Amino acid sequence: MPKAQIDEYQYGGAAFEACSTALHRLRRGVRNGALGRPAAREVIRLARLPQLLLRLPKMTVSLTRSPAGSAIEEHLETRRWGIPKNRIAQAILPIPSDVEEYRRGRSRRALRTNVRKAQSMGLVVRRLDTASEREGAVAHFFRSGSAQMVGWESPAAWVTEMTRADDVWWAVVDGSGDPAALAALTIDVQWAMLIALVSLNAPARWLVHSYVTETLVEADVSYLCLNAPNALLEEPGNQYFQQLLGYRVAHLSLDNGDG
Repeated sequence: MPKAQIDEYQYGGAAFEACSTALHRLRRGVRNGALGRPAAREVIRLARLPQLLLRLPKMTVSLTRSPAGSAIEEHLETRRWGIPKNRIAQAILPIPSDVEEYRRGRSRRALRTNVRKAQSMGLVVRRLDTASEREGAVAHFFRSGSAQMVGWESPAAWVTEMTRADDVWWAVVDGSGDPAALAALTIDVQWAMLIALVSLNAPARWLVHSYVTETLVEADVSYLCLNAPNALLEEPGNQYFQQLLGYRVAHLSLDNGDG
């Protein structure tokens, strides 16, 4: 995608990348106790942050009283210092009305390429419908070390405490039946939330996300949000992945009028 066609305040835009890079460097400096002149330089680079936050679009999230709707609302209501931390600069995927149309075009070349590569590797997607299947898949990622990506405490605790029986789970498995990717999704009427997505390789990651998108198209869902941090604080690799898939960054509010 030509740089000129990218919104300055969205993934890939100059203002977004400058602010995100500065925030990441400041966080590393705080964690490493290495603040000082480098931190001062990053603060100067953050001069564009207020304008970026003002320019981001605003979206209203309409939810039902279903278990899925309540789970998404709980996520959006989570506060830090009294401020809803999961509503500012969030990555949102507008769900297409047609999967084949969504896959076409230059911007989806990486999606098509990686899905084909996953299929050539013999990777297939399986639904995980029982607690034992889900716990087994999560345990596999614990053994691989990938569970650190999402801060899981234990396979059983994660399956029991963080998800509902009617959530949708997939595992991408190899020829031996071992999971190469795992995704969990909760679906309300207009909105869905990707609870987690972990993978051991890039093709598996793209393949499982393609199933997420297809499922939401079939369910006539309008938008997908993430159980994830502020988009500016996402790792660069995740930001690029989301950019190529068509995610947009927006501020969220609930339709109960609380802002």
